[in-house]
Amino acid sequence: LYYALREIESSVFIAFHFSPIVFLVENNFITFSAVLDVVLVFQNSVVIFGVYLYHYILSSLYGFPANIMTYLNNNNIRNSVEEIERKAYGFKLSLLDDTELLFDREGVLLNNNKNNPEQPAPAEDNNATAKAFIEKHFAGYNVVQVYSEYDDGVLEHKYYIQNGRKGYKIVFNEKYDWTEVEGDEDRAFYLPQSIIQVLPAGIQNYLAKTPRVSVVDIEKSTRGYKLELSNDLEVYFDLAGNFLRIDD
Repeated sequence: LYYALREIESSVFIAFHFSPIVFLVENNFITFSAVLDVVLVFQNSVVIFGVYLYHYILSSLYGFPANIMTYLNNNNIRNSVEEIERKAYGFKLSLLDDTELLFDREGVLLNNNKNNPEQPAPAEDNNATAKAFIEKHFAGYNVVQVYSEYDDGVLEHKYYIQNGRKGYKIVFNEKYDWTEVEGDEDRAFYLPQSIIQVLPAGIQNYLAKTPRVSVVDIEKSTRGYKLELSNDLEVYFDLAGNFLRIDD
């Protein structure tokens, strides 16, 4: 067994090998192959390049859904896979004929589906709800970039706004309900008070007890709220605004 492992950046590694190798990444993905050429390993994803990946190699990948193998077998393309990429939504397979197949984590085909994670419906830079939110809380700011993407299968519309050197990111869900407002701690771009005032009373009362601490980021989900503070603490609350815990 011969291979060279070299760190390119803090989160990217390249492995070259000329005989079988076993590669494990945080229990997310294991692959071994005698024909594999290059493996790129990122923090939460794996990209596999090779001349082709034999059926027995694919079937031996830890965490590789059986539904994908069934699809490959039924369509007689099991020996045509050239590249596998682990994505947040599941898997992306590239074939020798340049076809790309997208599957969710359970192995359900996403191509030509309204939930296609590679081609989400684009966000509208003039969406009325988003525009009203920005005008209310960030008067004088201009939208400089808007794009959409799927994060763990959930569609997000991301708005980047700017006024001079100050900038913020606002994330809306598919219905354009806001789910995150992010400032910049390094540049002391904290969230305006008007954003704090839309939070449940319990969160406002908590923040009132720490007047010297500002809010850098707020994330809202179906489980509650996560606040990142200027003192590098992350504070969690439920949807009613009840305190849950602090992470440093």
